[in-house]
Amino acid sequence: MHFALLFLEQPLEFRRQVVETSLPVIVGLLQSSDMVAPLSKGVVAPDCAAARITLLPVRLDLPHGPAGIVRRRGVALSPGAHAMLRALREAVEGWGQASGSATPTERCADRTTCLS
Repeated sequence: MHFALLFLEQPLEFRRQVVETSLPVIVGLLQSSDMVAPLSKGVVAPDCAAARITLLPVRLDLPHGPAGIVRRRGVALSPGAHAMLRALREAVEGWGQASGSATPTERCADRTTCLS
């Protein structure tokens, strides 16, 4: 909801219609309406290059909180899910080493895997 605060801080109209869905649907909504969405430049670069959507000249300094992986308790992961989890852990640990900050992988109390 940090994105909404940016509108409230400016003399801009803010509609309380919030849509959370997949990227293709968001791109479709952006093309067919006056909606805006806070998306990473890297994620929408192909759509911008194809002139399907346009970046607004606004810098969003939105805070990034911890990220996590939620999984069903008591259900074994598939080999592909194990590989994905391992790759995510390695990426997070590598990011922490590259940036000089600690980014530990820890077990949460409810046995989900937390990446912070």
